Formats: sequence, structure tokens, C-alpha cells
Amino acid sequence: MIKPLYGYGGQNVFFVARGETANLAQIISPCQSEGYLIVQEYLPAAENGDKRVLIVAACPCRPANAWLPIGGCTQG
Repeated sequence: MIKPLYGYGGQNVFFVARGETANLAQIISPCQSEGYLIVQEYLPAAENGDKRVLIVAACPCRPANAWLPIGGCTQG
């Protein structure tokens, strides 16, 4: 998965298979235009939604649902 660090709503989120290099520059360009990128391994369990933990003053806050899938969409 390649996505902009400061993105939201699934904008400019791309799945790139391991070893896939075709069109990589065209995928990276719109993400990078917004600043830094996040490149992370795709986890199939993410299809069930994800949780994020906010850390404030070195203390983790209660986890919250950050994204729930709609219709099999993996962009979040």
C-alpha cells in the first residue's frame, strides 16, 4: 500500500503487488505531491476495518475505529 501521510478518505491510496514496477512513478507522483508517503504491507485483516491508538504525553488513549470497510473497498 502506498498512500500520502496526510491523506484522508482513501484519496491517492494505491495497492502495489510485491515486485510490480510498471507505472510505479505514476503511482508515487500524486502521493508525493502532498508531502511524505507511507508505504506499508497490505494486511488482509484490514478488510474488517482498522483501529488506531492515539498517544498523548506517552500515554495511549482508548483505541477507536478509524475506518470501517464499505462494499469491499480497501482504501482508508
